Amino acid sequence: MLDAWAFIRYNSSRMNPASERDESVRILVIDDEQVIRDLLSDVLSRKGYCVDTAEDGYRGLEKARGTAYRVVFTDIRMPGMNGLEVYKQLKTISPDSRVIVMTGFGLQEMINEALAMGAFADIKKPFDLDDIYELVERAIKSTREQDGRHTTPPESRT
Repeated sequence: MLDAWAFIRYNSSRMNPASERDESVRILVIDDEQVIRDLLSDVLSRKGYCVDTAEDGYRGLEKARGTAYRVVFTDIRMPGMNGLEVYKQLKTISPDSRVIVMTGFGLQEMINEALAMGAFADIKKPFDLDDIYELVERAIKSTREQDGRHTTPPESRT
């Protein structure tokens, strides 16, 4: 089991609890490592986003069939169904979701394939939480530009 504090530079100064949850911004985290799911769920929830998690691609796709996610994080290397296959199926289920592929391994060929097929971005583990926040903000902005929504990030509300 990985130690979350050794795995990710934890920047607690950026973690201001949101006063209210923005139900219109839903995020799904698909990763076989519970520590990654729990950490991303915690930090993104504290930013005010509604976050669901799934421990594998099958469960992630099942959740995506029932919920419209603006942003999906998926690990590339998972048992059963890898993240590239998750991405391919997710784009038929939820074509407007912004998918961010994650990896802790040197699987650059799979990352490149996902990006070539239209994945929004990639991020390497270990990652900096500032990079996660930036990717989520960019992904949400890109969905707003596409569909004309003007959702204010939860922590920006007064």
